[in-house]
Amino acid sequence: MSSVNTRNFDKALKKLSKNTGVSLEVIIRDQDRLWAKSLIKFTPPKSATQGKKAIKRDLFKIINTMTPKTRLKWFNKTFKKQADMFNVSGNGVKQYHKRQRGRKGKVQPQRTGKVQVGRWKMNDVMYLGKPDFNRYFKEVAKGVGKLVAGWIPKANMHSKSKVPKWVQKQKIHQGYAKDKMKKGKGSLISGNNTPYVHIIKRVVRFTQKVRQKDLDKHAIKRTKQLSKQFSKA
Repeated sequence: MSSVNTRNFDKALKKLSKNTGVSLEVIIRDQDRLWAKSLIKFTPPKSATQGKKAIKRDLFKIINTMTPKTRLKWFNKTFKKQADMFNVSGNGVKQYHKRQRGRKGKVQPQRTGKVQVGRWKMNDVMYLGKPDFNRYFKEVAKGVGKLVAGWIPKANMHSKSKVPKWVQKQKIHQGYAKDKMKKGKGSLISGNNTPYVHIIKRVVRFTQKVRQKDLDKHAIKRTKQLSKQFSKA
């Protein structure tokens, strides 16, 4: 993934260290722990239930479910050559779904259109029996939480970090974290390699601003405390 500029954030860390007298390493580690917490909190979805509902909504934009009883006899007869369009295998559904998704991973309305089937022009919508639909939905739903799980390596660098149970169920963590701090020097390096970089960058930038705002708040508060102590002296 592409990197995010942390220059101002680093300055805020040094400023807080100077104003509080706390070592820079202690502040960096504590703020990185809080940052990991914020990244997990604000990376979508908020819960497994929310993620599964979003997937189902997306699939229903391009897939209609129907039982054999609802299909007319002429339907099978007319579209015999295009049978894969209406009664497809799991792989067929996957390929169709992939074709309808935009770069953000969601189904894009502008990608769906009309297809010529015999002498009819029909909406490019797939028809599946409910068992087939449910089977494919369960397969896609296994990916819920992968984006959030990319932050688990970062959270695991800190003993006090807590990762929601539903996120922990993801066995694959497409992220990384390296502790390169020694005796107050160096840095903590981390990242999330999960696809859909645009979401990750948006979350990183937002949470960075949240943490920086908190740092500035503490620095100002400490400066005022020191100012009062100096005045009394």
